[in-house]
Amino acid sequence: MSGRRARYLSLFFLTSPLLLHGCGDAGDPQPPSTGEVTSSPTVVAPSPLASPASTPGTGFISSSAALGEIVWSTAIETDSKRPTTPVTSLTSDVKRIYAVIPVNRLNEGTTLTAGWTYNGTPIRVTTQVMTALRDTEDGWIEFHLAWTSPDPWPDGTYAISIQVDTQLALRSAIELVSGPSA
Repeated sequence: MSGRRARYLSLFFLTSPLLLHGCGDAGDPQPPSTGEVTSSPTVVAPSPLASPASTPGTGFISSSAALGEIVWSTAIETDSKRPTTPVTSLTSDVKRIYAVIPVNRLNEGTTLTAGWTYNGTPIRVTTQVMTALRDTEDGWIEFHLAWTSPDPWPDGTYAISIQVDTQLALRSAIELVSGPSA
């Protein structure tokens, strides 16, 4: 990815509807070396109207959390963060890449750590940490990459890894190719 394109890559780390507290940690490894990546958590109260299923069929279950599989999307509901446009691949004309996680249960004090990669190399802000401020059931956590360049997204594989406390919980990748969406 060129330095010009990389300058426009922004990473926004948002959570909702879970009540969480977070902080970002800037890391040095970066494809692309001159990219600008930011981290900014949002704290919102749970919304019972758009909750995931009460028991994940797959995903991650521990004593502190029960998470469903990552859902890739190009759009989400503003309040609940529920994915409205799920996808299995992306084209370069999308404005944002959303990785949305259904949360069935998250205990107070549980720490979620997320990291993004592009073609297997960590993106500049390699770690975002969120801690649950209270016990929560049925909600969504949303992470996304936003592309602000007038140029299209660079083709490649975008991936996210989620840790619950210190344990790898979820990992998923999505392919982005040149061209407009159908």
